[in-house]
Amino acid sequence: MTGNGISKRSLLGIALNAIVVIAFLAGCAAPATEVATEAPEATEPPEAEATEPPVTEPAEPLEFAVVLQAIGIPFFSALERGAIQAGHDFGVHVEVVGPPLHDPERQIAMFEAYVQRGVDGIVVGAPVPVWDTTINAAIDQGMIVLTTNSDAPDSRRIAGWQQDFEDTGRIMGQTLVELMGEEGVVGMGWCVSGAVPLVRRLDGFSEVISQYPGITTIGPIDVGDDASRAYEGWSTLISTNPEMTGTFGLCATDPQAAGEVAQDLARDDLIVIGYDLQPVTLELIRDGWPGALPPGLPAHHGSGQLLPERYSAARGACAYAHGDRDGR
Repeated sequence: MTGNGISKRSLLGIALNAIVVIAFLAGCAAPATEVATEAPEATEPPEAEATEPPVTEPAEPLEFAVVLQAIGIPFFSALERGAIQAGHDFGVHVEVVGPPLHDPERQIAMFEAYVQRGVDGIVVGAPVPVWDTTINAAIDQGMIVLTTNSDAPDSRRIAGWQQDFEDTGRIMGQTLVELMGEEGVVGMGWCVSGAVPLVRRLDGFSEVISQYPGITTIGPIDVGDDASRAYEGWSTLISTNPEMTGTFGLCATDPQAAGEVAQDLARDDLIVIGYDLQPVTLELIRDGWPGALPPGLPAHHGSGQLLPERYSAARGACAYAHGDRDGR
């Protein structure tokens, strides 16, 4: 507002109107009085100067950031490759960042740095509730924010894409009962204690297991998301609880770690279920390891038999188990 209460927008409107009025009055002015003069000598019109066509500067490509939970984990490496490929496909610039392992404070700092930089949009994995406030603050600054893999449904994010975590937990529970039976002891582990997606997976799993009074559970214990730490955690859990007949891992590193421990301890009787097709778990499958390892999918990979045939992606896992490296 100006001193007399007129906004800057109004002043611009007044100025534009004044320019239009002046131009209109100039066009309506009376013609000047004619004065007799001698005819000027004929002259050649000046030659038009050659001009180069204007050069149009190419538009700057849109710039997006993808801020993942743990860039050093194979599961998130796949998301990174997908994001980079999408950038190539759509002709936009994409940067993918994240801490090596789960570190919410560091991940949030990376996210906020992109907000301050003013990129055109950010995609983020948001596994802990504090993200609601962080995302809303970015949106208040005009940022476009979407979520992937882990949602923040209570925030004002534009959209989110992820699996139905509770339903996959139910599938895991059903798979375990089919393989282990209605009695047994199940050890559970996760990489980030209390992370919302993992809690929802656990809720779905527990909903099914609670229907079988003969099944008891241990944990979940926090085994971390580093492969060596996960191996140590599962080794302790399995070796100190010889009565265990099954394991349920909520993170990508859990089934591969539990599977290696079961193999090293000669526990071929132990049923191991978990998420995601990691290279180590695929090799265990190919070696004939008898545990079940649905990658968020119900499939008994030891025999290559689908338990139910609910997800087409499970066919790829089973094809791999039978020797097709491309998973066709």
